[in-house]
Amino acid sequence: NYDYTDCLTYVKDWITKADFSVANIETTLGGEPYSGYPMFSSPDGLAHSLKAVGFDLISTANNHSMDTGFSGLCRTLNTLDEAGLMHVGTYRTKEEYDSTSGIVVCDVGGISIAFLSYTYGTNGLTVSEENSFSVNIFNTDYLTTVSTLNEEKLEREMAAARALDTDLIAVMLHWGIEYRTTESAYQNEVADFLIANGADLILGGHPHVCQPMEFREVELEDGSVSTGFVIFSLGNFISSQSPYTLKNGEYTDTTAIVNLELTKDPLSGSSSVTGVTYVPCLMLNRYTAENRYYLLDAYRGIEEYESGNTSIVTSEVYTRLKKAVSDCRDILGSEWVTEYDEVDSGK
Repeated sequence: NYDYTDCLTYVKDWITKADFSVANIETTLGGEPYSGYPMFSSPDGLAHSLKAVGFDLISTANNHSMDTGFSGLCRTLNTLDEAGLMHVGTYRTKEEYDSTSGIVVCDVGGISIAFLSYTYGTNGLTVSEENSFSVNIFNTDYLTTVSTLNEEKLEREMAAARALDTDLIAVMLHWGIEYRTTESAYQNEVADFLIANGADLILGGHPHVCQPMEFREVELEDGSVSTGFVIFSLGNFISSQSPYTLKNGEYTDTTAIVNLELTKDPLSGSSSVTGVTYVPCLMLNRYTAENRYYLLDAYRGIEEYESGNTSIVTSEVYTRLKKAVSDCRDILGSEWVTEYDEVDSGK
């Protein structure tokens, strides 16, 4: 049995107190033998731990979706079901996909959101023709240059999402260039296409480092403007990548929890993103036999050290936490000030 809840001790309050919490699980739950990079299969306990700390919806469309084959993909979804986690992005049968067009509708504090999830590709692993429904891939050339948008598929599925008449549409995307802290031109192209087709939120990952987030306006053919909030990448969350384990890994242990405030106007009935804050985090590898990994809320860790508690946050970790706060501000944007910003400024 494996229990990962201790890894999230320092951040679980952010997850549990949200009306709704989402994450990407970039592995399969394919059963034993368990395996790491480059073909992942993780213990079932991961799903149960994610549920225990308060996650609600898991995105399963990413470049590792096919690591344990179609059977592993199906087993992953079965295990998430057993843990009580909703999921979006991969499917066991064509009927499962067809019944919803790959869309999951969720109630988020009284606001309805249609969630979709896509990946740029599957690390060169072919999705067979008979199982073509199983992974939501947004490129037609996913086995080669991964640079040609499948406009027909996205237009069809975004139309299906709009037809549901939910308050908002959120698209979770696996995209971008690894270890690059700025978005690519292709990410901008895909974001504009999705916003033009009704996406209100785009929640991105894959590069293993943080990338900027922004409110983005797209002019439509009729001259009107559509606006969406885009997070290009939140980097790693739980991961063993760090500057100490990876050649290009300067920012791979730095991440953030983004809190989005959604508001529905009781008169017009329209909903929008009315507030954005983030919590800088540091993935700490203590290189110990027990309690080795902790994801630290950077502000909380800084407070602990400055109050004299050095059981987890040593002077070296304290310095890294301060750097994580600074790096998040530089990469994610200084305008997304959190309610804990006074910690960094010394107040």
